[in-house]
Amino acid sequence: KKWITNGVFADYFTVACRTGGPGMGGISLLLVSKDMPGVNCKQMKCMGVWPSGTTYIEFENVPVPKENLIGKENMGFKYIMYNF
Repeated sequence: KKWITNGVFADYFTVACRTGGPGMGGISLLLVSKDMPGVNCKQMKCMGVWPSGTTYIEFENVPVPKENLIGKENMGFKYIMYNF
């Protein structure tokens, strides 16, 4: 994930990820801690906006416990659209 404003300062990320089939019905929201194995954050060198903490975040085989599911599985896209 690239261009995450203030990502370098965050302790947790709300992540939309594919947990089901194709389309909007297969997206779930997960709470991912910055210190979980497989999460790597690097501050990007952005001219003129360096204090914004713009971050490049990599997720590589991050084990996320079931308790970190936000809402119901495969309902994440709907939850995201409620905010827009």
